[in-house]
Amino acid sequence: MPISRAPLHLAACALALSLSVHAALGQSATTDPVGFISDTIPAHSDAALTAPLTRPPVFQGVIASIAGSTITVSGTPNWQATAPKQFQRVAGSQPNTYYVQIGNGTKAGMYATISDNGTNSITVTLNGGDSLAGIATEASAGVGNGSKVSIFPFWTPATLFPANWPAGVIYRAARFPVSGALPARRSTTGSRRNCPTIPTSN
Repeated sequence: MPISRAPLHLAACALALSLSVHAALGQSATTDPVGFISDTIPAHSDAALTAPLTRPPVFQGVIASIAGSTITVSGTPNWQATAPKQFQRVAGSQPNTYYVQIGNGTKAGMYATISDNGTNSITVTLNGGDSLAGIATEASAGVGNGSKVSIFPFWTPATLFPANWPAGVIYRAARFPVSGALPARRSTTGSRRNCPTIPTSN
């Protein structure tokens, strides 16, 4: 009995297409998460709000060396090292307060507020119990093997909330970059109560 070649040809095409689709589905791509969240707060009530997204990083790189509380990064970012310095908060001229976060290694996620900077270095104020000891640097682990770091500006009430903040809504905030909740109380009397806080800088 003769075998038709057409079905075989179509089956081969279908198989090739299937393999192509599966190969395409096997590929992956990632991007930084972006977005916004909106919520409605009933009048005369308390609501705990969070800031789940960080502000965009202003620098990402690799640690070249660490000396005391000073982190030197690889390359030549050429940060402004004279007043107003790149990452040093100065009322009226440099309104942001910045923090550096370790991106990988045994201390991934650790952050510290930046208090000063040079053209390729930052001096940090560590949180209680934290230490820069044990963080991989290019000086200790070889070129290209230093821990990754990112520099972010803290959230502030001015950057987190719109300029036309509704009358009667008040908030309390403190300087934490990764967790917590911001309480907002909508009240005609203007009363407020203390609650957990969000990642902001006053």
